[in-house]
Amino acid sequence: MARNASIQKSEALWFSPDVVILRADTHVFRVFAAILKAQSSVFADMFTCPQPPSAEMESIDGFPVVELHDKPEDVKVFLKAIFDSSFFMPPPAVIEFDHVLGILCLAHKYDVPYLRHRALEHLGSMFPTHLTEYDDGTLKKLLSSNTIDRYAIIETATEVSALWLLPVAYYDLSKQDMARLISSERWKDFGEEMQAACLIGHSSQRLDS
Repeated sequence: MARNASIQKSEALWFSPDVVILRADTHVFRVFAAILKAQSSVFADMFTCPQPPSAEMESIDGFPVVELHDKPEDVKVFLKAIFDSSFFMPPPAVIEFDHVLGILCLAHKYDVPYLRHRALEHLGSMFPTHLTEYDDGTLKKLLSSNTIDRYAIIETATEVSALWLLPVAYYDLSKQDMARLISSERWKDFGEEMQAACLIGHSSQRLDS
């Protein structure tokens, strides 16, 4: 009997060598399409029904370019989280705050459930839902370090419907000097509902003090 006669392909782990170039602004990423399809339903739909080639279609090194309308830095950490299992470990691994938000946004957008869940685990450890957890000083130390964008956490949590993160995030933002907040460039880009929530929270704290 031939040596290969008993070999059976594992269909779930028999990836095609198809390569795709993802472009975000001026940054390009060359990755295996099959891996993205296996992890993301959005990419699976995108690559299963590709557009017919045309003279206008961009290509690099003979591979098609798919344009993503996302921040390059977010795409980079999102793809690293998919292709490098050691890059984005679950808590208590220490991950840069901006990386967590970037991965969460794109995992939500492109439907990568395990990355979305892992990112929310990280944020859940930073923004507790119980007052006793807030009072233990861990979150206060994080927030006082000015290493996080308070606007970004509220915008991201709202976008991905992680509403349990909002109470502490709003509470912290509403404690800031309101004159400085409303004169900042980030405040101008804040949605009206989010601006109103901050103002109400700020007023409530003044009444309680």
